[in-house]
Amino acid sequence: MFGYIDKTAFLAWIKENFKGVLSTHFDYELAEGIIDYANSLEGNADLIDLIYEIFPEITREEIEKFII
Repeated sequence: MFGYIDKTAFLAWIKENFKGVLSTHFDYELAEGIIDYANSLEGNADLIDLIYEIFPEITREEIEKFII
């Protein structure tokens, strides 16, 4: 069974640790869409790789913390 990213917790973490990154409604919805797409992938490695490539400032280990 594959996990998925806890979108609410992950986006809250991004807002807290990267001030101003998700400051507009457009930015937030774009990030939500990216996470929704990543969650549709089959396999945690693919999910982590996609999020890491789009948000390179976030480490793979940090992303793994949000997989449930």
